[in-house]
Amino acid sequence: QQGSGGQQGSGGALQQFISQINKLAAQQQQLNNQMQSMRNGKGGGGQSAERELQRQQAELSRLAAQQQAVKKSIDDMADEQSKAQTGIHQSADELRKIADEMQQSIGDMKSNGVRPETVQRQERILSRLLQAEHSVHERDKDQERESKPGENVVRASPRDIDIKSPQAQKELQE
Repeated sequence: QQGSGGQQGSGGALQQFISQINKLAAQQQQLNNQMQSMRNGKGGGGQSAERELQRQQAELSRLAAQQQAVKKSIDDMADEQSKAQTGIHQSADELRKIADEMQQSIGDMKSNGVRPETVQRQERILSRLLQAEHSVHERDKDQERESKPGENVVRASPRDIDIKSPQAQKELQE
């Protein structure tokens, strides 16, 4: 039996989960932007080809490390959610799938650099993070309390009450 204190705890956990997802989505967006800039060849200036290659490899290592940090946060959240006593523990599977995709992206960055497929995977990761947040909002809605549109019902009205008749007086007293 859970009282209102349990409900508040659940709401607090939900808000914390959503806050974490939003933070990680922002980090993922920043990572995606950096990767896109790198893909478009921005930066570097008039450096020699060898120095440019070294700069790109260093940048790729940094991006892979950032992605690894976001993945670790997602893994931690998935573990937390699978142990949670609240209604958001169902999110653990979604988070694990996102983390698997992040691991593939990290592997791509380390072995193949920034290819169009890697950029697409990064966009898919961000999209799935945002969908995870949206699905938590949807799951949080209490289905019993949702409003439903009104319906027009046609019925015959009851007859008028004549409170002056002796019969109505007797019924009113009873």
